[in-house]
This record gives sequence, C-alpha cells and structure tokens, in this order.
Amino acid sequence: MNLSDDPHVIETDLHGVFAVRKPFDAPHIFFNAPDSSFVPGNDARLQIPDTLPAPVILCGEVSSAMDAAFYLFQNNLFPVWSSILVSSQKSGRGQLGRKWSSPEGNLYAAIRLPFTTTFLSTSAAPATGGLIASAIDALRIPVMMKWPNDIIQQDEKGVWRKVGGILIEERPDPHGGQPCIIAGIGLNLQSSPSDEAMRRDRMMPAGILKPCSATLLELWLHIASFLPAHCAQNDISGKSWRFEAERFLLLRGCPAILDDGRKTYSGVLLGLNEDGGILLSGHEGTSFLCGNLMPQYDSMPFSAGKHSHDEEKGRCSGIQRRKSGSF
Repeated sequence: MNLSDDPHVIETDLHGVFAVRKPFDAPHIFFNAPDSSFVPGNDARLQIPDTLPAPVILCGEVSSAMDAAFYLFQNNLFPVWSSILVSSQKSGRGQLGRKWSSPEGNLYAAIRLPFTTTFLSTSAAPATGGLIASAIDALRIPVMMKWPNDIIQQDEKGVWRKVGGILIEERPDPHGGQPCIIAGIGLNLQSSPSDEAMRRDRMMPAGILKPCSATLLELWLHIASFLPAHCAQNDISGKSWRFEAERFLLLRGCPAILDDGRKTYSGVLLGLNEDGGILLSGHEGTSFLCGNLMPQYDSMPFSAGKHSHDEEKGRCSGIQRRKSGSF
C-alpha cells in the first residue's frame, strides 16, 4: 500500500512529510497523533531539504520509534530510507535493552537502512554512528563518536558528555522478503538525565547537544536527507564508511585500554577495521569487536586540549537481531 493512500496518515504542507491522524490497530504498541505544534504548516522560515528520498512520518507519543517503524515495515508502509519522528516514547530502549529516557523536546527517530553488507555486519553500529556524526558536523555542531555508536560532545568545562545514542536492530520480513534493518536514533536537544539518574557504571555523563539553532523537525529532515545522499555519493557499501567513522572516533591516536572481559589489552587506538572492530598498536592482526574501551591515563590530550575521561568505555558493536517479528 502507498503511504498516501493509508487512512491513518495525512500528508502535511511539506511534501513527503506525513503525520499520523488516527491510531493504527497495532497489537502491543500504540501510535498517538502529534499535536499541532509538532506538525509543520506552510512555514517559509523552515530550513528543509529540497527533496526527501523517502517518506518521513510524524507521530506523537509512541511505545517506541523502532517498534512503530517495524510495524509500518510489516504493513508495507516503510520503504528503505523511510523514517519516523516521534514526540516522546513510553518504552524507548538503548543498548542491551536498557531503558532510554524519552521526555518531550528531544529527538527520537527511527530510519530504515539499506540491505547492504555494511549494515548487515558488525560494522553497522560504527558505520551509522559515523554517518550521524557527519550529518551533525555538517551543521557546524562539533561532535565525536564514542565507539561503537554514541554521539558525544564537550561541555563548556571540557567534560565529554553523551548527547545521543544509536541502536541497530534487524527483523525478518513476514512476507518472505529481505529482513528490515532499522536504526533508532536519540539526541538530547532540551534535556538529559542527571548524573544521579544514570546507572552507576555509565560510560560518561549525559549532556545536551549544543549549539543547535535548528528546530527538532529541521534537524531530523537534514539527517534523513543527508544519510542516503552521503551513502549514494560515497559508496557506503565499500570501505568509505570507515573514513567517516574514524574522522569522529574518540581516542583515535591516543593510548587506550580495552578489556574484553577475559583479558586487558593496551596500545594506541589506530582506528577501525572493515568489521567495525577496534585496532590497537602492538596487536596487529587482532580485531576487537567488543569490550570496554577507555583511555590509558586519567587525562588525555585531544585537539581541543586536555580533558578528563571517567569510565570511558566502548560496547559490543553490531546488530541486535530478533528471531520473530513480534513486538
């Protein structure tokens, strides 16, 4: 079914941008229609791309953007590069199923990635992280990527803070077609969890993405158009994703320690291999696909100066696969 023919959605004044107008009959998840402030009118002040490669769907509060995206996919309403932007989530999740705090005002979205080798392997997480960092950087907002897929930024005191996260999931097509790969993306634009609200073994404190003059919708439309255009221009199915990911890779060129749970390895972080794994000097030929990555010293020099890194760690890169299509 064509999205424009579905009675649950209506196209807004922006071509290619749709809004949910009545709930879908979706078991275990729910879609709420967005309020008027979340839906664009014919506003010439909006800075939007000339064209969108696929539909963008606006929702109010949902159970989770990723579950909503998979539901649309199962009903043939979510082609490659389609995305959904929601005002808030009741059951947002991050790595390892951890709850992702999702109050209104921040960006919560999910986008369908193409069925290519890059997004089907353990390179999916850092490849997507590098693309998101590159899209934000194009707006002159300085960010870096903490391996494998966190978006981080320094605050005014020079402390590195997590301002966004990315989760990749793959689910089968109930109609027998190619599986669907979805990237869930969250960016803190107005609020972030306090240090006390975060778990004790957090990777680093949370923060708010600054400076960001774009509206929430403008920011997402920029990202949703940047990703496919950049992939098309740079053959992301090849090795070019590593260039983007390494451009923004935190600790690259610095002494680092990797703890894989069995053994600790140390060396200079050289970059990433084609599988998305960490490369350390002194361990040539070894690819580290999971483990805790941290600086070797308490204070490390970066291009912007010296900054402290408390509990700087990385996580296992790759895709979280679900064997069934149920939510």
